[in-house]
Amino acid sequence: MSADDTNYQALVGGIVADALETRSVAPGDAFADLQVNSVLLLRIIAAIEDRLGTSIDIVDVLQAQTVGDLADLARSYALREEEEEESRG
Repeated sequence: MSADDTNYQALVGGIVADALETRSVAPGDAFADLQVNSVLLLRIIAAIEDRLGTSIDIVDVLQAQTVGDLADLARSYALREEEEEESRG
């Protein structure tokens, strides 16, 4: 998967919107304002792992304040995983 910022913003935004059963969310939307609870957050993390193939540590996810923060986090994890794969072979 490409590590393009715009792609991650759109993909993670879509995942969050799906979990909230709404049409869309913006990168600047705060999880507190969206009323994302722990169950929804776990669903969002599972969907990111499933759709993007990137595992994200829950501790890091809890630091994300907005949809955009979560997209940036998913992107950074994906980049780290790509670098690790390249260094292995």
